[in-house]
Amino acid sequence: RRFDGRHPVELIGGVRFPAIGELPYLLTLAGHGFYWFRLRKDLPQATKVNLVVAR
Repeated sequence: RRFDGRHPVELIGGVRFPAIGELPYLLTLAGHGFYWFRLRKDLPQATKVNLVVAR
């Protein structure tokens, strides 16, 4: 699927929601509530780099 594995991130507070999968994504909102999301892919794990400074 197109959005599998992406995480909705709420635009105002920056809260990261669980990843989108195969099951329907359920949210509960108040009467006039709303969310604005951006979808982010997981970033690859950072690799450890040793820095050597020559003097």
